[in-house]
Amino acid sequence: EPAPAPAPAPVVAATPEPAQTRASSIGEASTAAARLLEIASTNADQLMEQAKEEADRIVGEARTKAERLTNESRGKADRLETDARIRAQKLDEETNERRQQAVAAIERERYELQREVEHLRAYEREYRARLKNYFQSQLDQLAANENTPAAANQGQNDGSPRRLRSLLGDEDSNASL
Repeated sequence: EPAPAPAPAPVVAATPEPAQTRASSIGEASTAAARLLEIASTNADQLMEQAKEEADRIVGEARTKAERLTNESRGKADRLETDARIRAQKLDEETNERRQQAVAAIERERYELQREVEHLRAYEREYRARLKNYFQSQLDQLAANENTPAAANQGQNDGSPRRLRSLLGDEDSNASL
């Protein structure tokens, strides 16, 4: 705390004094004024020194606090960055795992669909072969029936063999019958 400035000496009302006393009073007043100026100067220097010390202390504390806050902030930032990298790595791993699972599921489904398509193709081939054999046997039977005279008369009346042959595309070959 600044030291209190000394109180100025009380001023006494001037009374007429003799000239010699007056001269010694002026000298004493001058000395007192010089002493007062010296005390004021010393007090001002002390106050300036104290203010400078206080300012240096405040600046030092502020620097220390700023460094501490900076270090804490860097530490938090480093931890957050590390956490973010770990999370990103986990998400990448989870994404890769899910992608692999999805691809495996799609591959299984593709395999099943290919098996089903092959099964349907085999069924289609077998069905066509049976259907062709059935129609061929029917045509053979009709052809055999047409060769008999009674069946020939009957076949001409209803037109069934001809209609069947036209459906199968064989009408042109037997049109002369």
